[in-house]
Amino acid sequence: MKDLMSRRVLALLTICVLVFAPVSVVAAETINIGHFVSLDQWNDRWGPQVNYCKVTTGLELNSIYIPHSQYSEKLLLMAAVGDMPDLLLIPPERIASITDAGLLEDVEPWIKKTELDQRAWFPPALNSTYYAGITVGLPAYVINYTYAYNRDILNDRGIVSPRPDEWLSWDMVWDIAKKATLDQDGDGTPEIWGFFNNTTFVQVLALIRQAGGDAFNADGFVEFSKQPTRDAVQFTLDMINEKLHAPSAGLFTDGKMATMRMGSGNTTNVLAQKHRMSVGTAAGIMNKVKSDVSYITTWSLPVASQNKEAAFRFASCMVSREAQGFVSARGVVPMRRDAALAEDRRDLLIGLINNLEYSVSYPYHPEVEFVQSTFDGVMKPVWQGQAGVVSTLESLERVINAHLAERLNK
Repeated sequence: MKDLMSRRVLALLTICVLVFAPVSVVAAETINIGHFVSLDQWNDRWGPQVNYCKVTTGLELNSIYIPHSQYSEKLLLMAAVGDMPDLLLIPPERIASITDAGLLEDVEPWIKKTELDQRAWFPPALNSTYYAGITVGLPAYVINYTYAYNRDILNDRGIVSPRPDEWLSWDMVWDIAKKATLDQDGDGTPEIWGFFNNTTFVQVLALIRQAGGDAFNADGFVEFSKQPTRDAVQFTLDMINEKLHAPSAGLFTDGKMATMRMGSGNTTNVLAQKHRMSVGTAAGIMNKVKSDVSYITTWSLPVASQNKEAAFRFASCMVSREAQGFVSARGVVPMRRDAALAEDRRDLLIGLINNLEYSVSYPYHPEVEFVQSTFDGVMKPVWQGQAGVVSTLESLERVINAHLAERLNK
């Protein structure tokens, strides 16, 4: 009887322990993500896509903001002190320097291991992931440019609007700009400007490619003295001298410019003016060839990542068809063909997407930022009509290539 009572007491105590003991909760796996997106935009504009992949993967995220202007430097410091994030969102201008520093893992084995389907990716998005013999990451989204126009201005001037699949020659761009420009009071400053592309290296690069050239040759040196660069600069300079080229991009959203080479990052600003203007896009601008520049931001795995499997799983979700459906709502182009497009910007994005078929990635080069800043500084007198095109480009090429020969040990 005593043994029976003892067993009953023991059973009761066991039940009490099971019922009233604290419940052990398994914490969600966490990865650290380093990105250059401001924290308010990460939580706001990026929120829907990020939250979708948090739920889909079951991962928690620690967000680490790395300023765009200091991205490479901050990352090198993180690597030195052993504080590298598990996953990185890297701007295209920084890919070369970060890869050349040996900080990125080749994700091709991860792509093969997980059998990640890349068939729906836009070709430029896929091609942009290769550099220095490795696959540097997965494409997060695309920033690219195409020919945009104010329908109302073109209609008022009797100009037929280009189709979203149409490529306009330089002659056509010039002709439309000439017809659309309006200086009604004759003071020399148009009330309606014809065109805008800007005069920076980043923008002139597209024209160089359209003229059949490129900024760098196969050995990594610039070719600014060659005919394609001369043609690109002269085309822009002639438009400036004829007062067809507007002084700023802001005139387009103000309704005071007819056409421009517009980036997908501007679609949000354009949509904010829908009550004032109707904007359309064509496929792009061409001269000898159809070409433009695409800027592909990548999800990359650092070699020092402490949780590569979870980091790659999250990145794979962010490039999925479902997750990419949130990208166009941010105003930029998804990296895959089958992603849903936000209805309020479909008309603008169709031209930009058609442009992607012929876009080439912003050049991955370890010294591209030096080249960019030097070009912009040296070329200012040319755009102001105070220096010759040919002599300046020849001098610019010598100076830059001397620097590159030293830095690249060639």
